Amino acid sequence: MKTVSQANRGGKFYDRNAEVDFWRIVLAFSIVLCHSHGLDPPDRYRYPFVGGYLSVEFFLILSGYFAAQKAASAPNAGPADAARWTARKFAGIFPYVVPVVIVHYLLFAAVDRLDLLSAVKDLVYGALEIALFPAAGLYETFYVLPLWYLSALLVVLPMFYLLLIKHRETMLAVICPLSACLIYGYFCRTIGHVDTWKVWTGLFFTSLPRAWAGLCLGGIVFLLTNKLRETAFSPAGRHILSAAEIVCGVFVLWYMYAWGYRRMDFVVIGVEALWAGMILSGSASVNGLFPSWISRCSRFCLALYTSHWTVRMLIPVWMPEADYWTRLPPYVLAAVVYAAALEACMTIVRRARPWRLVKKYLFLTGE
Repeated sequence: MKTVSQANRGGKFYDRNAEVDFWRIVLAFSIVLCHSHGLDPPDRYRYPFVGGYLSVEFFLILSGYFAAQKAASAPNAGPADAARWTARKFAGIFPYVVPVVIVHYLLFAAVDRLDLLSAVKDLVYGALEIALFPAAGLYETFYVLPLWYLSALLVVLPMFYLLLIKHRETMLAVICPLSACLIYGYFCRTIGHVDTWKVWTGLFFTSLPRAWAGLCLGGIVFLLTNKLRETAFSPAGRHILSAAEIVCGVFVLWYMYAWGYRRMDFVVIGVEALWAGMILSGSASVNGLFPSWISRCSRFCLALYTSHWTVRMLIPVWMPEADYWTRLPPYVLAAVVYAAALEACMTIVRRARPWRLVKKYLFLTGE
């Protein structure tokens, strides 16, 4: 079964890999479990998927990979395309962010029994959070904490695109490897792990260099993936590549489940990048085991990622006397139900396409 489809249609490059979408879903759940530390586990450093924050690196690698792929497929692109490509990407993200933040703020006001003035004040700050401003330093905190990743991506992705457009070979061969080494080296020496995003360095929050390093790894993975796709693997070679992919994946998931918050994070990120490269290449025989219908579920990842923090806030309120293990199943179930409801609403809105005119005037509809 062929699950990687590639075509060049009207200047657009398509690459739909069902295995990538499968792991997107799995790693989105690992983030949900990682954030279960808010349910008061017996040991904050020993609970299911304590290292699930490393899943964010996988998503950053994917973003960097697809950005490099986009730039490579549009050799005549200019600086305006960097802004347009970023706007196109976030045009699909903001419809999730807006309702999630508003619902979270309203529920927070209800849970904390805020007076009307305080609730209105929080909603005003919520507008800055909806705009994904905090990572830029314009607003110092998040109520919906997982949005830090999207906020940081919004800040650094246009610059990443621009450098790929203007200096692609230098970017991929020099700047990306050097940036990743320097940033992860800095985190290793100063923090000792990679789970950092809200530390103010004097110029910016650490979310920005973390996002940049992940995108740069994605650029390196783009080169690796091209090499793998150009290699004519024999059937035995494809099986060996499958075995390597499985070993890398098992190691990454085992580490996420059992460990975290140590310098080993940076070794795991390297293995994660190799794993992502093998998955994205579609060269391993294991790639054929993933049916194409999985790709239709990939949007659920964004709904789950953006919405689960609200459920995490509410579960301790609903179950104040329960312990961690009693709270965990309702938390996961409620997060899935809320995300499914959000995705159903987004599907209805997409079919109605109320923002089609907005897209037209923002030059988001054509290549």
